[in-house]
Amino acid sequence: MGALLNPLQTPRKQPAKTARPSRLNQYGRDPQSPSERLRASSDYDTEKGYSPFFHAFLADLPRISSGNSCTLLLLTLWAKSAGRGVQKGQPRPEWTLALSVEDLAQICRCDVRTVERELAALDKRGLAEVKRPAKGEVSARLLYRTWEMLPDYKSAVVEMPVGDEPAADPKTVDDSKPGNQRVTGKKPVRLAAGAVSKVFPVSCGVWTFRHKAEGPVDLEFSCVIQAGELLVVSRFPDDWKEQVAKSLPRSNGINENAPFPRHGCRDGSEVTPTNAGSPIPTKKTVNHPRAAELVKLFDPILAMSAARLLSGDFDSLNAACSVVADCDHDFLVHFAVQRAERPVKSPLHVKTICAEALASWKASKVLDGAGLPKPKVTIEQIREMAAKERAARLGKRK
Repeated sequence: MGALLNPLQTPRKQPAKTARPSRLNQYGRDPQSPSERLRASSDYDTEKGYSPFFHAFLADLPRISSGNSCTLLLLTLWAKSAGRGVQKGQPRPEWTLALSVEDLAQICRCDVRTVERELAALDKRGLAEVKRPAKGEVSARLLYRTWEMLPDYKSAVVEMPVGDEPAADPKTVDDSKPGNQRVTGKKPVRLAAGAVSKVFPVSCGVWTFRHKAEGPVDLEFSCVIQAGELLVVSRFPDDWKEQVAKSLPRSNGINENAPFPRHGCRDGSEVTPTNAGSPIPTKKTVNHPRAAELVKLFDPILAMSAARLLSGDFDSLNAACSVVADCDHDFLVHFAVQRAERPVKSPLHVKTICAEALASWKASKVLDGAGLPKPKVTIEQIREMAAKERAARLGKRK
């Protein structure tokens, strides 16, 4: 078969673009896909559409290939170079034409990122020479004559010991040693509620994965790997507030700043306490009928954004109580829940939310277009307005 010549390759015409999808063949495949176009260029009976396969390839491919995607890519590049038609007496071309990376990904049954990674590895390891004539296109030449001298492929993944030892602290990891890397840096990365962090590159081999939960609250997390990227999703369980309340230490009142009576000395002399003359600060409280209502409403919203709670900020709570006035409770709850779709990162924002809710409630439910209270219309006023309209219509007819 190697002695037979392939027909000269003619430039392939670009298929006409149409709004309708291509019809599938009897096997459910798209005839216009790159892999099916390869099938259409071959004819088993007339022995056309093939590339010569050297026996030495079987000696080198299993040991230099990094996996299934690499093997399929090498075979595809060989078919696109040596499988091209030539004139009689001319050597077979070694370089491929400009190939689309997306087409190579479809033929090799992998994603574009994998093809890009394999192409870079082929060029780096000396298996092929790769050029990029345009964006999204490559042209390659297999260096199969030197494959015999290349070493066997070895994975760059560093196997880490697997055990039950506690997770390492990122601050104490020595990133100068091979296999160690502080992916997120020395300080932890703070992430807003519902947001996704930036991409952190990993420059060392990873064999296993663990997640450490610090603090008194349980965490729910999931981990997936997609297209070479590891994504960890963490969330608080629904009953996290009850867990925090149970985990906080409870005081018996002995160490509180309360004026307990002091005992005198055994010799009868009195000793002045060390804090004599220093006034004990009193705990600030808000005496407002709607203070508890605002705390119950906004504390969970602030906790979702990992912000300071309203119950612990006297000034913010007092300011919110002063502006909420007589706003309807149901309207305020509905307005606050809609606003909570965006993070509320400070209790200082509660005052603004209450003021906006009060203005919206008054404008939509209580006041008219002039900003005055809507008058209550009685039945006598309705009859009087109807009589005036009837008289006006009769006057126009006359």
